[in-house]
Amino acid sequence: MAYSEQITTTVTDIPALIANFALARGWTVDGTTITRPGGGKSFEITASVGGTNNRDRLVYVRDTAAPTTNYVYTAMPWINGVYADPIVKNPTKVHLLGNDAPYDPEPWIACVIECGYNLYRHIYIGNMVKAGDYTGGELISANMFNRDVRFSGANGSNTYYNSQGSVDPPHRYLFSGRFNHNSMPAGAGNGGVNVVHADNATPFRRFDLAGETYVRTGFTGNEVFGGNADNVSGGLVMRGLSDYAGSNILVPVNLFIVNSILIGSNSKFHPIGYAAGVRMVNVQGINPGDAITIGSKTWRVFPEFSRQTETTMPYGAANPDGFYYPYETSSMLGLAYEEA
Repeated sequence: MAYSEQITTTVTDIPALIANFALARGWTVDGTTITRPGGGKSFEITASVGGTNNRDRLVYVRDTAAPTTNYVYTAMPWINGVYADPIVKNPTKVHLLGNDAPYDPEPWIACVIECGYNLYRHIYIGNMVKAGDYTGGELISANMFNRDVRFSGANGSNTYYNSQGSVDPPHRYLFSGRFNHNSMPAGAGNGGVNVVHADNATPFRRFDLAGETYVRTGFTGNEVFGGNADNVSGGLVMRGLSDYAGSNILVPVNLFIVNSILIGSNSKFHPIGYAAGVRMVNVQGINPGDAITIGSKTWRVFPEFSRQTETTMPYGAANPDGFYYPYETSSMLGLAYEEA
């Protein structure tokens, strides 16, 4: 395993930092396009700065074979500010993690973008530890915090870290299919996993449970899900504290796809394995960026977005300091990456 911490102040530095780290791990690298050891899908990493007052500072990961559909992106945080002109938090550090040959169990790269202490974005380019006889297994995901003022409205209602009481969570958590489609694009742009099998009509499964309410009945057969917001393993994460052992319990990111034949109100789900090198974790008692040892392994732990006791965020009229959220929170939801 390897861990590298790099200082940066702009998103445009990030693609090269990831590519250089991947090259040192044995990946095939061409500019900022990387391919896993042994071959497979290639992913191009790019970054851009634009929009009104240069407020959109984005990092993209695109499948070079289908760049307009099979991709994912994240955006740097917006904090306070006035309408259409938020205070944008630039990256201050980039934490890079991954494994080396013999790639046990599969090659993977993770990039955690720190925008000041306790404020994070996560990008994952890796592989499934497969359950089943499918091929492929390439996996891309990134989280992103809601930046759409329409979700709570300018009248100042609060937004929950997991949007309790609302139709969907407004934020896209890593490896999660459930998020608010008013604030983020449905379908393309949310990442996914490559599941190649004769019985799977849609090989690239996207993290997108589009347009559904509390009870999911309208599956299309294109979905994959299982991250922090999807409540598949959420109970294990939220209760994953072991006072007797004196440590927090790491939960594999088990992913599931919907049967592409039995869809709609009558659906079946298939486990396809778990994401290599990463675990979900309750960060209670763990500071952002801490390294923890469990058994013989060391894990580097970061909050999903920001470790906070607050579970709601005010904005609009409820936030006297500005129009956008005064802070971000993912409560005690976090992610741990294998370091050694």
